[in-house]
Amino acid sequence: MIDMSELTVEIAGICCQISFDNKDFARLLKHRLDGFFSSRSPNISIKIEFNNKLSPNSISPLAVINPVTEVTFKNSRIMMEGSDFAGIFYTATGIGHICQPHGVLYPFDSFLRLIYSFYLIKENGFFLHSAAVERRDNGYVFFGPSGSGKSTVAALSAECCLNDELAVIKKTGATYRVFGTPYWTGENRSVPLRALFSLKKDRRVALVELPAGRAVGQLLNSVKSGLADAWFYREIFAVASGLLEKVPCYDMHFLPDNSFWPHVDEVCRQ
Repeated sequence: MIDMSELTVEIAGICCQISFDNKDFARLLKHRLDGFFSSRSPNISIKIEFNNKLSPNSISPLAVINPVTEVTFKNSRIMMEGSDFAGIFYTATGIGHICQPHGVLYPFDSFLRLIYSFYLIKENGFFLHSAAVERRDNGYVFFGPSGSGKSTVAALSAECCLNDELAVIKKTGATYRVFGTPYWTGENRSVPLRALFSLKKDRRVALVELPAGRAVGQLLNSVKSGLADAWFYREIFAVASGLLEKVPCYDMHFLPDNSFWPHVDEVCRQ
C-alpha cells in the first residue's frame, strides 16, 4: 500500500500543499520546514514523484554531483530541469509537480522557492539575501553580497534574529513587513519593517542614507528568485521602488561588534 503523505507549509502568508509517498523524504522535508507547517487551506499545491537515477560509479544522486538547474518561465508555466530532476508548475491553476531523487532536498527546495518567488511578487513581496533582525517590535534588514557581514550581524543579534540568510519583505496593507523563512535558519513570524541597511565592513561605524535610485540598484542585487524573465524584472523593480518610497535604506559601515546598534537607533528615531 502506498503511504501518501501531505503537508502544508506557510511562508509569508502563502500556503502550499506538498504531497509525496516516501517516508525517508518526509523526514528530510519535516526537518527543513520545521516551524512553518500550517493547517490553513493551501493556495497552491505540488506533488513530488521520485526516481532512482544515480551518478556513474556512485551511490549518490546526480543532483548531488551536478546541481546545475535550468529555469524557464513561458506560457504561464514555470519549468525547472537538472541532471536528474524536472519540475513544472502551472500558474493558471496553482498546481505543479516535480520528479527527483528521494535522497536529496536540493531540487524540491529550489522548485519551491521559484514558485514562491512568483506568488510573492504578485503580492508585492520578494526573497532577499539578508539577515533580518527584530528589535523593539520593529524589523531591520541587513543585506549585501556574500562576505559583506550578514552572518556577523545575525550572530551578534542571535536572540532576536528572524532569519540569517533569506528573508521575505512583503507589503501588507499600506505598510511593509519582514518575514522569517525556513531558509536556512528562520522563525515563522513577521514584524513591521523599519529600515534597510546595505552592509560594508569597515574600521568605523557610519550610516549614510541612500538616494532611492542607488538604493534600488543595491537592493536588487540581493533579491533571490531564479526567475530570469523580463516580466519578473519589471515587476521586481516596481515592487522595490515602491518599498523604498516608504522605508529608508542606508549604507552601513560597521565593525564586527554591536557598536552599530546605537547608530541604527539614532537614525530610526529621526
